[in-house]
Amino acid sequence: MKKQTLMAALALLPGMAMATGLSLTVHKSPTCGCCVKWIESFHDGVTITEQNHQDMSPVKAEYGIPQQAASCHTAVDDKGFVYEGHVPPKLVEAYAGGERSANGKGLVVPAMPIGSVGMDYDERFQPYVVYELLEDGSGRVYAEIDSKETQAQWR
Repeated sequence: MKKQTLMAALALLPGMAMATGLSLTVHKSPTCGCCVKWIESFHDGVTITEQNHQDMSPVKAEYGIPQQAASCHTAVDDKGFVYEGHVPPKLVEAYAGGERSANGKGLVVPAMPIGSVGMDYDERFQPYVVYELLEDGSGRVYAEIDSKETQAQWR
């Protein structure tokens, strides 16, 4: 699916996850402040359970997160899809609502881009890519977040 088509399709889905009762379990370090900010960015209607871990490596391994795609937190929805790092909330909701590849496993934002959801820092913003993690361990571009304005559409 082309990026423009995906973006147009996602624009038609506001609130879909709220209607389906999305539930997430967020695995994180107990000392990670940006993880808490990411959790707080979700809209009403999304149920979130936090699980703190001193070592996140076993969590990443359990959910098949490649080392190069790792970030600070790993969220898992009630259908088993994973969301690694600072994926914008509405993209999580759209993915959980069905906007994914047939062999999709989840979405990842590698590392911790400055200005991404939960990583707000003054007016600074680092463009980033949201990848779809596929069952075979490969990935593909799901969305490009090239500005704060683009990101605001998916918050």
